[in-house]
This record gives sequence, structure tokens and C-alpha cells, in this order.
Amino acid sequence: MRKSGADPNIYDCNGRPAKYYLKHAGEIDLAAMRLDTRAALKQVLHNRVAPSYLESSIQQWLRDGQLAKLEQLVLSGCGDLLQSRTSPHTETQAFLDRLPEYMEKIDGIHRAIKEGNLDEVKELMKTKKLAIARDRYGCTPLHSAVVHEHTDIVRYIAGHYNSVLNAPDYNKRTAMHYAAAARTEDII
Repeated sequence: MRKSGADPNIYDCNGRPAKYYLKHAGEIDLAAMRLDTRAALKQVLHNRVAPSYLESSIQQWLRDGQLAKLEQLVLSGCGDLLQSRTSPHTETQAFLDRLPEYMEKIDGIHRAIKEGNLDEVKELMKTKKLAIARDRYGCTPLHSAVVHEHTDIVRYIAGHYNSVLNAPDYNKRTAMHYAAAARTEDII
């Protein structure tokens, strides 16, 4: 990832760079994250913005037809906050109508990564936006590929979508932090 431009000196929410986790790997429980359990959710969601904090902003964005803000919310892993919403703007309402398919595509990318299916990842991930599309845990596809130890997918994403290399999860950890915790030297 460093060869593709990842910055190993970015600090996470605890003020630690990726190299810290080379020595203290147990502080990020990647095994729990692979299981899709409450423990995994707790591991990464403690810094997700609370839905109540966003509620007034979401209502305003829907009223004003601010599609870019709504799409960013979906790409940030918070698309669930838009489910069952309506908007007086036709373009915004069309976006909301397509929301289930959009979220399914994002989920499909993360599912393909979890399964190690590089061909499906290539088929689904056609844009930079989808390359940074976080799952409900705040992980980008690159984070997911590192967590599930699919080196071929890590190399594909890093080589084709370098804008995601330094993207943080909800705890401000980049995929490099996860790779260090996994002690996956060949992808660092």
C-alpha cells in the first residue's frame, strides 16, 4: 500500500500511527471484525456520528434537494438513516427510490471482498465513489480486504483507486493501521 501512496504516519482516534499496531496488534481485534458480530460492531462504531445528531441536517438536505450531501451520507456507511424518507424534489426522491439498489451494490462489494471474489469486486466497483463506499461499520472496501486478508483484492484496490489509500474508518484508522495489526507485511 505504501508503494501506491498510503501514508503510514496518519494517526487514528487514539493518536497512534499504523506502525504502533505492528507491536500492539491485539489492540485491533481483526478476528472479531471478520465475524460480523456485536463485538465487531462495538470495535468500530464507537465513533460513528449519532443518528440524532444528523437528523436535522438530513431533514434540511431532503427539503433543499442536496443530493451530494445525501449521497455522501450513503457512501459514509449511513444510508440506513435515509430509508423510508421522502423529498419534495423529484431528483432527490428518485435518489431515495433507488437507495435500496445503491446500498445493495455497496453491500455486494463488501460481500464479494469477504468471500475473496476479485472478479465480482471488479465487476461491481466501477467508480471512485464505490471504492470509498463504507459498510455499516465504517470500513472502505480496502479496509475490508485487509480485514479478510485478501491480498489480491488489496493490491487491485490500491492499484486502481489510490484515493482510498488514506481513507479513515469511523475510528480514523486507515487500511494501513489494519494491515499493521494483522502483521501483513506483504501488503503494507
